[in-house]
Parts: sequence; C-alpha cells; structure tokens
Amino acid sequence: ENLRQLTHGPYDDFDPCELPDGGIAYMSTRRGGFGRCHGDWEPLPAYTLHRMNPNGDDVRTLSFHETNEWHPSVLPDGRIIYSRWDYVDRSAAHFHGLWVSNPDGTNPAVLFGSYTQRINACFQPRAIPDSSKIIFVAGVHHAAVGGSLVILDPARTGLEPQTGQDRFEAIDVLTPEVCFP
Repeated sequence: ENLRQLTHGPYDDFDPCELPDGGIAYMSTRRGGFGRCHGDWEPLPAYTLHRMNPNGDDVRTLSFHETNEWHPSVLPDGRIIYSRWDYVDRSAAHFHGLWVSNPDGTNPAVLFGSYTQRINACFQPRAIPDSSKIIFVAGVHHAAVGGSLVILDPARTGLEPQTGQDRFEAIDVLTPEVCFP
C-alpha cells in the first residue's frame, strides 16, 4: 500500500536504506563505468553508493569507486556501512570488505575485511541494536550471499603489525549452537 516508484531511467537502483535525515541510500549503476574483470564480451555496469531525498529528487552519487558495492545500512552514529569489492592490484576473489562513510559520502574508510584472505567477502552488515557491534555474513566471491554469521566489534578493528592483515580478535563467528540453542 502507499508504494510508489522513486527512480526512473535505464539504471539499476536497488538495496535501499533510510538515512537518519530522512534521505535514502541505495546502490545504483548511475555513476557509469564497468567492473574491471568484465571485458567486451560481458560489459557489466558497476554499482556504487548513491542517495536521494525521500521523494526521489536530488539523486547524488556518494561513491565513485570503480568496482561494485552492496548492502548499505545505517550505524547508530549515523554513518553508512556497506560492502565494497576492492581488488585493485590484488586478488579479484578476495577483499569484499566493510566500508563506512558519512551520509553525504564524505570520509569513506575501510572498517574491516579489505586486508585479509581468511574471509573472502563481508555481506549484509547490520548494526546490532543496543550495541556498538555489527553482524555480517562471511561469504565467498561469486556465490549466493550466504555463509557464516560474524559479529564484529569496530572498537577492536585494526591491522596486525606483523602481517598487515585485519585483526581477527575483533570478530566472533557464530556457531549453530549460539544461533539455534
């Protein structure tokens, strides 16, 4: 009931989430460009973070990243958290990490998962209510979005000085016993 189309045109617009100021963040192909690993035989558009007003006007590109992004959601502090495929000069099958930005797209920063091959992809991040922690699905590249549920404590993220990889003390992998007692 009361549903109406907000976007129009030849673009793919999907994965919306409401922002604290009433705007809507979502993924779109409006930025233009194509994924790096897609050639002339398969020119697939890249989709990145965008926003618009609740009535559908003032559409703005928030991320000009060259590869795909997914699953925007809002953290308690108002920042947007999303997954980003960031494989510049490294493996194309890893590094789908969690990124954050302000609702206007400023200050994009990696939060977790862009410096490890132990988790290929971090999908569907969501803030855990009444907590500073985040839950996400640890999946794999080019697969259905499924995998282990992981709880991330952003206060404990960082890189290991010896390896330069993400610290795993910041995460807890949920086992079936925890999820379904």
